[in-house]
Amino acid sequence: MSLDRLVPMLVARNLQATMAFYTDVLGFGVRDTLGDPPEFCTLERDTVQLMFTWDPPHDHAPGEEHEHPEPRLTGVLYFYPDDVTALHDVVAARTNICEPLGIRAHGMREFAVLDPNGYRLRFGEGA
Repeated sequence: MSLDRLVPMLVARNLQATMAFYTDVLGFGVRDTLGDPPEFCTLERDTVQLMFTWDPPHDHAPGEEHEHPEPRLTGVLYFYPDDVTALHDVVAARTNICEPLGIRAHGMREFAVLDPNGYRLRFGEGA
């Protein structure tokens, strides 16, 4: 029995803003959506996929408020582009870089951005 891949499913604060960020800033495409307006989407670029889910505003039943927490991730989503410098130049022209491009102590050349949900996205390649 094997595991073929991992596709994170993350909570979005605003799914439209999330989709726009990943498509306009990072070059992802929208693979699919569910609902109108969308409450779920799968975004894809090359061999990387991410899923996002969003609950539209609605009345909460008692205790339901805790079923849909604010987006949070204690780590980072780490991407391996084939040319981190070229990607940095494209991304830096479209959004703020929260960690500048540079070689880190562990030997990777990296930079990072924050998406609209506060998720840290780090891009790196061997130096």
